[in-house]
Amino acid sequence: MRSFMILLIALTLTAQKVEACDIRGDQVQVTSLDEFETKHGKNMLCSDRDYAEFPVLKKLARDDIGEVWCVERSMLSAGEAGTIANIKAKTYYIFFNKKLISIASSFSSSDFNQMKTSFIQKWGEPSTNTTEVYSNGFGAVFKGEQLSWAKDSCTIALSQYGKKIDESVVGITSFMMEEYLNAKKKTPKPSPDL
Repeated sequence: MRSFMILLIALTLTAQKVEACDIRGDQVQVTSLDEFETKHGKNMLCSDRDYAEFPVLKKLARDDIGEVWCVERSMLSAGEAGTIANIKAKTYYIFFNKKLISIASSFSSSDFNQMKTSFIQKWGEPSTNTTEVYSNGFGAVFKGEQLSWAKDSCTIALSQYGKKIDESVVGITSFMMEEYLNAKKKTPKPSPDL
């Protein structure tokens, strides 16, 4: 009887475990803006700071709803990128109400299969795996994979092609994203000339 109770408790604790949805240890719905800035220090530019060298960050963010965007400083100054799974990637972080809600990265589509393998190793087989048809302005048609994983606290999406045929994208999005998008819809963006 005692061993049955221990097994029951272990199963209950396992069932309650929430999988971390992270890239490089930054977890959506868990990492706070303060923790993020402490961890990354001067390596990141965030829109809640006055960085004259990259004013576009201020334009992306909405102070009125608590939105903050962060990017790696090296990506902006030298066109370099950090890495995800040892693949060079340009990564953007979105915070809402001081919680990380989205991580989005773009990387060379030539590295897609390596990224796909790394994601499957980390999160298991995808919940969905579809093929999308893409075309460019010259009429060329390309087929690309789109994979997604539905986890306890997030959705992970990996697309072979992004806006460009030579670019793949990955996004990890918290379930807080719906609340964030609703806040953006409800609050009109202030006019810059007021």
